[in-house]
Amino acid sequence: MVTVPTSTIEKISHLTEEQLFIVTALVEELTKKPNADIDVSKRIGIAKGKIAVSKDFDDIDFNTSELFGLN
Repeated sequence: MVTVPTSTIEKISHLTEEQLFIVTALVEELTKKPNADIDVSKRIGIAKGKIAVSKDFDDIDFNTSELFGLN
């Protein structure tokens, strides 16, 4: 849920339905997640078996997880 300040409602209360549609479309465009409409389901697993990651990869990663308190 989004709370809209009264001052904002007062600013847009005089807009026509068409103008509200344009404002709504603009807000949706500006707030949508980047690449949200791209289907990546076929990409998952595409490199399986083609990239070798050593078993001690997490250890050689300079203990990054410790920086974020994950250990």
